[in-house]
Amino acid sequence: IVLYMKKCLLLATIVAVFLINCQTRRLPDKWEDRNQNIVTKHFIIETDIDNQNASKVVNTLEAIYLRYCEIFGFAESTVLKKPLKTYLFKEFKDFAFFLNPRMSEEISSKLKMLEEMGIKVIDVYSPQSSGACIFGSVPKALVLYFNDQIEGTIRHELGHLFVHASGVRVSRWFNEGIAEYLRVQSKTQVQEHFDELNRLNKLDLKLFVSSDFDSLPEQYAVSWLLVYYMIDIKKSIGISDCSGYQEKIVKIVKEKTLKELISEVSQHFSSIQ
Repeated sequence: IVLYMKKCLLLATIVAVFLINCQTRRLPDKWEDRNQNIVTKHFIIETDIDNQNASKVVNTLEAIYLRYCEIFGFAESTVLKKPLKTYLFKEFKDFAFFLNPRMSEEISSKLKMLEEMGIKVIDVYSPQSSGACIFGSVPKALVLYFNDQIEGTIRHELGHLFVHASGVRVSRWFNEGIAEYLRVQSKTQVQEHFDELNRLNKLDLKLFVSSDFDSLPEQYAVSWLLVYYMIDIKKSIGISDCSGYQEKIVKIVKEKTLKELISEVSQHFSSIQ
């Protein structure tokens, strides 16, 4: 009874916070007066950027969505049963304002307690980045900040959408690793991750795959490294295989050090360029 009451109290707290967030996650003043709505087959885009750039982003969204359907093996209507509301902001301040500041440490600790009780609450906020997918039991919205990295941001965020659609509960690092694997397309992007990896003196991979993900740049880099190694070098999973990966990862991190993985991935990437 006591445990049940604790669960109810925690859930009530979380619901209250989410309701507050829903009330405070509002559009900037006068933003709606200068925006346009674009409706496509899979997205409803509300944006204040110019027509030419808006058209490019819309085409990119649709193209990547259809490509991911092929890669993950989903029918078009399976992942998005109705068009996904998408907010595309011209100014970063408007993007950050809409997403609202990250939750307090107190609420974060309550979320962790709920997860320890087996209650999963999904909601992703990324005010410090350039994109966010917001989930409930189904995707709620895609929020984007328009800059020169917009295509990579779309690749990353739609990656989360498709991992979520797989219906398999995965670790945060694996979710981010898949999203980064899909985002990274150029030598420059790969080098950015290697720069982060080379700053790490020592990292216990066994501890990494069993610890919390704190959204640090080097954590994204290690997540990308592990997924790249599994898919492109070991061929032990496919991009659509979001289940059954845990044992394979445990085996890999027992056999390899971070330095060895960096060396192998670096050599492999160089050989295919």
